[in-house]
Amino acid sequence: MVGSEAAHVAGPAPGHRADAARRISFAQERLWIVDQLVDDKALYNASMRFALTGEMDVTVFERALRELARRHDVLRMGFAADDGHPEIAAQPSFDLTFQDMRAHSDPVQAMRRDQWSVASRPFDLRHPPLLRVALYRLGEDRHELLLTVHHIIFDGASIDILMQELESLY
Repeated sequence: MVGSEAAHVAGPAPGHRADAARRISFAQERLWIVDQLVDDKALYNASMRFALTGEMDVTVFERALRELARRHDVLRMGFAADDGHPEIAAQPSFDLTFQDMRAHSDPVQAMRRDQWSVASRPFDLRHPPLLRVALYRLGEDRHELLLTVHHIIFDGASIDILMQELESLY
């Protein structure tokens, strides 16, 4: 998660105001500026796929995702322009997209087409969340999770932390 001032490992501190505007890191500011200049708004989308095996309770999984977003401001952020300088605004949550692919003649191919559509859709940095979560059922005990996030709120080192915490919450 880019910028230590934007991420929290535990729940919000007492008196914490998630909606309070904060300055962003130089790396985030650089990505915000690039986003204003480029036509390919999906340029900094990062997508990660995870194969999940075993029974899956989608309702419990969604609750775990919402708790994860509650704990980490960065997963609820958007970046609005204020006098040309980006600031951070919080959003309460995001939605899980769930699709049962078992009715398709080729479930994996249908899932890949949908994943491409989800992963290549640009984010509007002004409107959180900057994270999309899609869960696909391929079999009774076989699922695939797709996380698509804008790099302004997430970096490669963050994925292990996110997945470990999500696994613990689930």
